[in-house]
Amino acid sequence: MGKLHYFLGIEVSRSSSGNLHVFQQKYICELLDRGFMSDAKSVSTPMYLRGTSSHGLVFGPSDRLSLADYADANWGLDFDDRRSTTGYCVYLSHIPFSWCSKKQSVVSHSTAEAEYRSLTATTSDITWLVSLLAELNVKPVDLLVIWCNNSSAVAIAANPVLNSKFKHVELDLFFVREKVINGDLIVGEVLGCDQVADTSFSSIYRIVCILYGQVKVSQSITSISCFLSSLEISFFFDSSSTNRDEAINADHLRKIKYIVNEQIKAELDVYSKEATLAEAKRINGLQAVFGEVYPDPVRVVAIGRKVEDLLANPENREWPSISSELCGGTHITNTQEAKAFALLSEEEIAKGVRRITAVTTESALKATELGDLLLQKVDDASKMEVNLLEKKVASLKTSVDSASIPAAKKADIRAKIAQLQNQLKKAQKNIAKQNMQKAVTIAIELAKLALYLPD
Repeated sequence: MGKLHYFLGIEVSRSSSGNLHVFQQKYICELLDRGFMSDAKSVSTPMYLRGTSSHGLVFGPSDRLSLADYADANWGLDFDDRRSTTGYCVYLSHIPFSWCSKKQSVVSHSTAEAEYRSLTATTSDITWLVSLLAELNVKPVDLLVIWCNNSSAVAIAANPVLNSKFKHVELDLFFVREKVINGDLIVGEVLGCDQVADTSFSSIYRIVCILYGQVKVSQSITSISCFLSSLEISFFFDSSSTNRDEAINADHLRKIKYIVNEQIKAELDVYSKEATLAEAKRINGLQAVFGEVYPDPVRVVAIGRKVEDLLANPENREWPSISSELCGGTHITNTQEAKAFALLSEEEIAKGVRRITAVTTESALKATELGDLLLQKVDDASKMEVNLLEKKVASLKTSVDSASIPAAKKADIRAKIAQLQNQLKKAQKNIAKQNMQKAVTIAIELAKLALYLPD
């Protein structure tokens, strides 16, 4: 049959060193042409596809053929239906071979259940891949391994005795435990910082730590939780204990955004080290998630100062000004990697519970750029004639209400739009007054004229 060059829309080329390059340049170009988006310079997705159409996967020779999988889940990510998201990545001899990010079909009642459902999806996929490789007369040398960063899910997969509270999950997902018990695969635990399927959250984790510190200063909050996605941070805090259920004002939001971005610009190194739970808890100003049960030893992460310095002098009054926390998640190595931070909203979602929504990296840059653009449009509108201003103000108000822009800037723009509305009302009143005066003048003139007309 000869060498493989093209199969089901996938192009294959071989280098002189024997590496296989698998890519879809032809298909991507055809897709863009069909959508008339080959030159869509202002739209990010077509631009990205156009610029990376020749990128692909490179498969090189390997001494051992093995399959390893990293499975993860983001619990309750969707605020509308509270369904979690499964993410996994399969490696064939250290090369990405198959990956997926998909919302789960049912609501998981705990992080362990969400992670176990992710394990199930991963096991199903890797089982199919093994059968596919078998048809190609390729058999992995090493035992299949799935890595998960949730100790409860790992324990459930390996334990033949199932807790009664988890039996509803067993009905759907029993085959993972069967495969582990039969020795078909191993489910191992991996630290969050080494979780390949979770790398897109690394910048957000660090920003949460900084954000927590700044909101705590602003509101004196007593408890906290957060949901993270690759797109945004949703950050919850309890303000009821402070008798301050009102919103954080625009000045405070602006200050929080400024401080977080200053720490990003400062290019501060991020340090981590394991310590005993007792030692870690002694650190002055250390942050922890309310209600979270931490292992012992625990991982301490700090920004701008080495963890050893914090442990050596835990009661130092300087430490509350430094972002430090207990966390086993995925982290950047320097704050500069977060690129930018934008705080999009702050709102009450229940009595005494408020939510902050924020973004980092390119999303933050785009939000800031859009905010500047809308502010400029409002400034331009203030110079328009009154007969054009009414429609423009209504259009701007709709655009600003739906725009994902920094909350402080949105408040500033709304204040300017309110000024335009007041300006418009005054102008309309003046016009109405002038029209009334004109009408009265005309009526008087007509009345005078009527006196001189014959009967």
